Amino acid sequence: ISVPDIVKFTILAVESPVVYWVKMKDSESELTKLMLRMARHYNNKEAKKTLETLELNMLVAAATDDGVYKRAKLLEMIYEVKDEKESLVRLEVFLVDYGIKAEVELSDITELLPDFSYDKFPPCAVKVVIGGVVPGDGDTAWGTQAAMLLMGRCDMRRDRDRDVVCRGKKILHLRDILILDRCQVMELQPLIGRYVLKFETVSSLLVGGHGMRDTRPLETITAMAEMANIETQAIFEG
Repeated sequence: ISVPDIVKFTILAVESPVVYWVKMKDSESELTKLMLRMARHYNNKEAKKTLETLELNMLVAAATDDGVYKRAKLLEMIYEVKDEKESLVRLEVFLVDYGIKAEVELSDITELLPDFSYDKFPPCAVKVVIGGVVPGDGDTAWGTQAAMLLMGRCDMRRDRDRDVVCRGKKILHLRDILILDRCQVMELQPLIGRYVLKFETVSSLLVGGHGMRDTRPLETITAMAEMANIETQAIFEG
């Protein structure tokens, strides 16, 4: 799936200050179409077929707390022991169009039709990594304070009543990961009819002392990509 040089998206979930699950701005209509088709199909009880086998990472249709069936990838099988007998009761899944994990009952899992496969509808949730920034002071992990700061500022649920969009410049696009140079959170100002910068992740991490520049990992992976004839963009400009 090709993406433009300047990517616009909505953040669905934040894994760390530099790793997000996002929904591309132009994928909203496809997700709506998929959800409507799945709802019509699985609303019929006869359409819900018990799976004979379950395998980790397989794609299924899973009904979450709202009762709506969504595409899900199996992550973990959860067992309970009762009367000295172990039985499978729940499953941890990853909702591939929403970028979040969920636990579902075994009875809420059913077969995913080929009509709803990746070939027909690519995953709507894309993993975005902000490149060139690492934890400060040579640490190997982001501190709790930095994580809470970014998670709070990038929580799109607070902005449901506002016209907010995020954007960044594409550096490298692999099949499952999109590497960007930054994440700018922009909000529409109706009086002037333009989007205004509310927050930018990289500068916030640098100014706050939570992170520092280190482009070596990014330079390594872009060099490998160029050797494999994968298109890359300049890492930083200005």
